[in-house]
Amino acid sequence: MRSEASPPQKDVPMQAISIKKTIRELDAINTKLATQRVTGPARLALLRRQAELGDLRDAAQDALRRAAAAGG
Repeated sequence: MRSEASPPQKDVPMQAISIKKTIRELDAINTKLATQRVTGPARLALLRRQAELGDLRDAAQDALRRAAAAGG
C-alpha cells in the first residue's frame, strides 16, 4: 500500500501526473541498469519495461503538445 500517494489535484491534468509517474519509474529502471549487474531474463525484462515507459512518456508528451496547440 502506498502511503505517499496523494489524490490528483483538480488543477493538474491527469495526464501530467501520469507523465511524472512514468518518468520516475523510467529513472529508477535506468539507475538499476546502470548501477547493478543485471543479466539474462531480468535484464531483458528491465529493457522491455524501459522501452514501454519511454513510449508512454513520448505519447503523453505528444498528446499534451497537441492539446496545447488545439487550445485545450
